[in-house]
Amino acid sequence: MFVCDNLAFRAELMVRRKHTLNGERNFGNAIANAVTALQQFKETEQERIHLLMHTELRPEQADSMILRAFEKGLLSTLHLPKVIEEWRRPSFEEFQPRTTWSLLNAFTTVLKDRAQKNPSMFAVQTMRLNALLEPKHEEVPVALAT
Repeated sequence: MFVCDNLAFRAELMVRRKHTLNGERNFGNAIANAVTALQQFKETEQERIHLLMHTELRPEQADSMILRAFEKGLLSTLHLPKVIEEWRRPSFEEFQPRTTWSLLNAFTTVLKDRAQKNPSMFAVQTMRLNALLEPKHEEVPVALAT
């Protein structure tokens, strides 16, 4: 589980075991395997954040992503104009660059009150936002003919 300063959540790892005769032993093995994978998760997460920070967004791309988040129920009608405003005029200087990282932070800045009111809902919401905004490695930008 990765939790950002603004309490945005991202997870790649889950340990689940049935209560069986060997459940305790199996659960211990699963936890050991999970801990072993933590360093790899940390490295992967650092790469993902680096990619988000260096993936520039054109205004129409950001607008499209905001609209998709709204259509998927990740934003209410109350939050939609606030996210648009936060994207267009960020509250924090470090989110001035027009990148996917800045857009993610526009969402989480607006939605941060939900972190205190309903942390589990906020965790799910930020994980879904991460999935929606994550740049796809296989996508290659296509130049439009003018």
